[in-house]
Amino acid sequence: MVDPARRPLPTPRRPLRPRLQYRLIRPCREARRAGEADGEAVYKQLCSSCHQMGIAGAPKLGDRSAWEARIAQGANVLYEHSIKGYTGTKGMMPAKGGNPALSDAKVQAAVDYMVENSR
Repeated sequence: MVDPARRPLPTPRRPLRPRLQYRLIRPCREARRAGEADGEAVYKQLCSSCHQMGIAGAPKLGDRSAWEARIAQGANVLYEHSIKGYTGTKGMMPAKGGNPALSDAKVQAAVDYMVENSR
């Protein structure tokens, strides 16, 4: 008899499409973060200093054309660039907005807030 703890997890017959995958994991991610990080508060306290005026090439909050290509790269790329920092042809993003004490969850919550308000 097979030990249930060692039984392999079932795998889907076909891989999920990225959009469907995002729709499935997003509510779980949001529930996990509930109360842990308020994206709007983080944005107002830290991110708005650049993203409100477009300093250093930062896409302005609500500017759909500036965010479109970034959003198309996917949430994980946006999170990575925001957490680790990024320098591109249009500007740069300091790691964690220049605040190394900021948790990854708070950075991700701020990214989610900006994306939701820039679509």
